[in-house]
Parts: sequence; C-alpha cells; structure tokens
Amino acid sequence: MKKLHIILLLFVCSVFLNCKNSNAQADNNSIVFLEYVNHIEDSFIKEKTQKGFNISEAILKIEDISNIKSYMEEGYSDYKIPNQWNIKDWKDWYDLNKSNLRFDKEKEKFYLDSDIKYLRKNPVEVFKVHLSILKKNNGIENENINANHLDYAITFFENLTGYKKIELEEDWGERIPKQSDIDFLNNWLDQNKGKLSWDEKNQEVKIK
Repeated sequence: MKKLHIILLLFVCSVFLNCKNSNAQADNNSIVFLEYVNHIEDSFIKEKTQKGFNISEAILKIEDISNIKSYMEEGYSDYKIPNQWNIKDWKDWYDLNKSNLRFDKEKEKFYLDSDIKYLRKNPVEVFKVHLSILKKNNGIENENINANHLDYAITFFENLTGYKKIELEEDWGERIPKQSDIDFLNNWLDQNKGKLSWDEKNQEVKIK
C-alpha cells in the first residue's frame, strides 16, 4: 500500500512538472510578441538603433496578428512610423491574448489558438485624444512640434470627418492647426458624438 502511495505521488508530481513546463514554454513562446514591440518602441520612441533586427518585418508581423495598424506616413514612399499610442495598443492587446498566442519559429509567424480578443474603446474618448494632439502641436501653446504625431492626428480627422482644411505653414514646414480648426472639430464632435462607434475588428472609430 505504501508503495502504491509513492507511485501515485510520483505521478502527480510528474503531471505538475509537465504542466508547469508547458506553461513556461507557452509564456516564452508568446513573449516574442512583446520583445518585438519593445524593439519597435526602442527604435521609434526611444530612438535607439536596433542592430541585427528587422523593424519593418516586426511591425508587419504584429499588425497581421493583432489587426492593429500603426501610423503610415503617406507620400512618395509610404513608410510606417509607430508612435506611443500604437505601442500602448499593442501591449494592451498582448495582455488580452498572450495565453493563446504562439510564435512559429520556422515560419516566423504569430498564431492564436483561440478567437482573438479585441481592444474595446470609447470612440468619443479616442476622438478627444487625437484632438489633444492637435492642441499640443499647434505652434501656439507649444513650440516643440512633433510632426509625426501631428500628421497622425490630422490623418485621423481627415478620414473620420472629411475635414481637410488644416493648411501648410511656411514658417514650420508642416500642416499646423489653427484655433479655428480646433473649434470646428470640437463643434463637429458635439453634433456627431451620438453617431460614433468603435469598430472592434478594424480597431478604429466609425461614424454611422
């Protein structure tokens, strides 16, 4: 009888260790996503050089699995410029999906073992965040204009509202919002906030 107890104890320990190892492997597997995000953050936010790491491929892999697109600078040659808001969304998405996320090293691709869990946002608050970017980069309250952040917010408003009157300022060499632009967008929000919705699948604000 004592021998049987020992065998059962060894079996339970074995199962526990296997589960623990499996969970550790899953964690190590999914954390590749977070490592990619950290590399991108270092490159675009902290402006550190990432030697031997393909940032462009990392961005595309993250966007492909999360469906959260980073900001793209459109012009003669379109290119991605992830910002602090994109980074935050990717990290929040990772927290929601990490238990079911895995990385295939051979195919170098992320997969989910269950349905994706989408970020849920208040569309009015998202609108206000973008409006705050305009206010912080209008050349009046703050002379340290971040052109990439400004373009990111302007593109958001152009796509959502169709408002395309923010003009290029020769002194700045950028499209700089005036108080009249900000007033227009505030009024637009007051009139349309009830029509705004959050599209989970495409991770963007829509208007009915």
